[in-house]
Amino acid sequence: MTVKQLYGLVWVYIISVIACREMGEINVVLDEKDTISNQVRKIADNIAIVKTVDDKSTGLAGIISSQYKMFLNLMYRATNKELLLLTSNSSPNVRAYSFWGLAKKGVNMKPILDSHINDTSNFIFNSGCIIHNTKINNFFLLLLTENYIDSDIRKLDNNEVSGYKKLIEKKS
Repeated sequence: MTVKQLYGLVWVYIISVIACREMGEINVVLDEKDTISNQVRKIADNIAIVKTVDDKSTGLAGIISSQYKMFLNLMYRATNKELLLLTSNSSPNVRAYSFWGLAKKGVNMKPILDSHINDTSNFIFNSGCIIHNTKINNFFLLLLTENYIDSDIRKLDNNEVSGYKKLIEKKS
């Protein structure tokens, strides 16, 4: 993927986020016939191979990693239904990026967070110069918590975050 193509993807993404925010929360409902396209499945498989989930900026230089570029590509190519299906993928990396992608697209995240509240699968999250070993349920909640990962997504209010934290602590 060239830099020009990446910039094009980013602009399409920004426009779609603005449009989704203007419309409010989006609910995604699956039916039995929903499947994942081969193109999206290949992107997900490539994300699963790399053993990290990377934030937009990683390392001392704050570069955009190839893993994050694959996430942007997944978000651009996958429908909301495909992303929702991928939140149940066997790879924690794919689940994390799929959830993140849905959040960036303005989807109502509470039902998805609820369904993964017991998901304690571990993965490595890179953000800047910090590398975290984290669990899916904690990561999902952090994505939806004010002043944490990705300020461009709709966040839960403090009471909701506290309630989810208590649920996660009970499960741990």
